[in-house]
Amino acid sequence: MMLKYFSAFLVMLFLGNIADVPIMFLGVRGELSLYFVFIASFCTDIFSDLFWYWLGGKIGLSRFERIWFFKGKEEKIETVGKALNRYGFVILFLSKFITTLGVPSQIVAGAHKYPIKKLLLANIVGAASLLLVVYNLARIFASDTVAEKFLKNADLALVLFVSFIVLLHYLISKPINKLLLSRNGVKDGVESNAGSHGNI
Repeated sequence: MMLKYFSAFLVMLFLGNIADVPIMFLGVRGELSLYFVFIASFCTDIFSDLFWYWLGGKIGLSRFERIWFFKGKEEKIETVGKALNRYGFVILFLSKFITTLGVPSQIVAGAHKYPIKKLLLANIVGAASLLLVVYNLARIFASDTVAEKFLKNADLALVLFVSFIVLLHYLISKPINKLLLSRNGVKDGVESNAGSHGNI
């Protein structure tokens, strides 16, 4: 019993939000304690955020251009800084729902010395919101009506649940990423003239 919970904890710690989806399903089905799932998912998520934030602080802006994503693109560093100053809470909140924003946003926040209290508030609200969304969707797919009567297979219900979350992530990530870039005057990785003049 303890080994099962310890294994689940390690999976959540090292895989992050990706692991929350199937583990929440198991919790709703009663194969894991829901209390454990909520507490462990939340704590490991916040802990990993703080780690990446600390790492970003250690990297620092002066060494950011050595990272392949920013190499030779100093304007991206400036743009990310502007985005954090203006929409830091929103970006950190949305990073819980968009995998590609997750770790990078925490590292960038650390490098730009984003206020730790604001970071914690955004991550706590975001982590709690994500868990509630995943929990309610898991309840639908793991219910007897769907898993047993309609699909007649709990394993198939799990696969469909994970697939649905992946599809949902894909559908919302593109417009949100596009919105964040356009709000900061970025198109194809280059800051536009419109975004460099006046208020956004």
